[in-house]
Amino acid sequence: MDTSSVIVTNKGFEIAEKTILDAKKHIKVASFLFYSDRLCDLLVEKRRLSNIKIEVLTTPPEAAESEEVRELATSIQDKLRNAGVEVIPCDWEVGQPELTISTRAGGRVPRWFAMHAKCWATDKCALVTSADITRNFSLEVDWNTHVTYTDSDRISSLCQKYERMKERFLNIPSDIGSKYIDTTVSPRKLIRGYPVDKVPKLPVLEEGFYFLPHEGYGREIIEKAIQDAEDFICLMFETIYDDELVQFIMKRLIINPRIDFRVVTSPLTAYVQNPAKTRATFVQLASYGAKIRTMRNLRAKMLITDKVLISGSFDLVKMGIGTTRSIRKGVKALVASTEIVDINARKDYLKEAKEQFVQIFNRSIEEYGLWFSKDAERILRSTGARRIAKDAKEFLGYIIFNEGRRSSERIKRISLIAVEIARTRNRSAPYVTTEDIQKSEQLLLLHERKELDEKSVCEILGILDARPFLTRLRNIT
Repeated sequence: MDTSSVIVTNKGFEIAEKTILDAKKHIKVASFLFYSDRLCDLLVEKRRLSNIKIEVLTTPPEAAESEEVRELATSIQDKLRNAGVEVIPCDWEVGQPELTISTRAGGRVPRWFAMHAKCWATDKCALVTSADITRNFSLEVDWNTHVTYTDSDRISSLCQKYERMKERFLNIPSDIGSKYIDTTVSPRKLIRGYPVDKVPKLPVLEEGFYFLPHEGYGREIIEKAIQDAEDFICLMFETIYDDELVQFIMKRLIINPRIDFRVVTSPLTAYVQNPAKTRATFVQLASYGAKIRTMRNLRAKMLITDKVLISGSFDLVKMGIGTTRSIRKGVKALVASTEIVDINARKDYLKEAKEQFVQIFNRSIEEYGLWFSKDAERILRSTGARRIAKDAKEFLGYIIFNEGRRSSERIKRISLIAVEIARTRNRSAPYVTTEDIQKSEQLLLLHERKELDEKSVCEILGILDARPFLTRLRNIT
C-alpha cells in the first residue's frame, strides 16, 4: 500500500485496515456515516484480540436515507457495542433545513445531522479523511482524500479534538443559549444555529487541526487560503455550490489573472439539486480562467495552494463552510456542519498533495461541451436536424461554451450550415455529425473573412458542384 502522507485513492478501506491493525492502545473513529459490515468486523476482531479501547462517534441510525440502511446501521452499532466498542451517536441537528437531496434522512421531516467529521485518531497515527464508511467503502468505488501523520504532536492534537467533539455532542452546552435552540421538536436536539460572536476569528492560518465551527469559521479559512495564494490554487471537491465563495474566487482571479487555478469536481449530472445553477457557476469560473475537469465517484475534499494544504470532510457548500442567517428578529446565527479540518503548510505535504492533484486532474474529463449539449441539440433541432450524433452535440456545445455567450447568432449560423451539410447526404432526414459541425465552422470562418468560394466549398465538403450549396449558404449567412 502507498505509504505517502497525502493520498487520493479509491482504496480507502486498505488505509482504514492498516490504521486498525497498527494501533496498540486505542482507536477513536469519527464518521458521519457507518454502514460497512467489513469495517465493523475488523474493529470487532481488533477488540477481541487486543482488548484495546475503541470508540466510534457517528450519527444515529435515523440519519440513514432509507429503512433498509437504517436497519443495517442499527445492526452494525449493536454488533460493535456487544463486542465492547463504545458507540457514541451524535443526534444533534443543525439549522432548519428544507427537504433536499442532502436532507433525506427522517422521511417526510427533513433532518440535517450536525456531525459530519471523518477522522481516525490512534496511538500510532492521526488521519483526516473525506471517506464516509458506507457500503461502498470496501468496494474501491469512491475516490477520497486521506492525510496522515505519525508524529506525536499531531497524534496528540487530533485525540484532543476528538475528545472535545465528543464532549460537545454529549450535551447541548450552556454557551449556545436557549434562543439558538428549537424546543418545538422535542426530544430532537435541533440547534437553529451557533452564536456568531462565539466563533473565533483566524486572521492567520496556523497549522493544526480545527474543530469547526466551534474553533473557526470554515468560509473564512477557505477564503484566507485563496487570498494568500500567489502561484496556484487547486480545488478537489465533490461539490462546489456556493455563490458567495464563487464570487470571491472570481474577484481573486481578476486581481491575479496569471494564477494557475484548477478544479476537479463531480460531473454536472451529479449535481442533482440544481444542475442549471451549477453549470452557470462552472461557466463563470471558466470564463475567468479556471480550468475545470470532472471525475465520477469523486468524494475528495482538499484545497492546495503554494502556501497551504487544507483538507477534511467538508464540501464547498453553505452547510460545509458555513453561512450566517437570521433565525429570529435581531438574532443572527452561524449555520454549519461540524467538521475536523486540517491546515498544513509543510513543504513535503504540499508537494505530495500537488502531485496527487495533478495525477487526478490529468485522468479527469473536460466536460465543457457536455455542459451545453442540450442547448446544442435544441439549436440543431430548431434548424432542421432530424437526428444528431451524441459527440456532435458535445462538439457544438463546446463551441457554445467558447463563444455562444458572446454570439448566439453565430452559433445558430453554424447549426444551420451543419444541417445543410447533412442534407447533402440525406435531404429529407439530415443526420448531423461532429464532422458536419467542424466543416460548418470552417465554412463560416471563410465566409467571415470573405474568402469563401466554390473551390474551397468543394474541397471542404468533397463535392463536385458547389453552386447549389453556396446559394443556400448565402441565404443563411
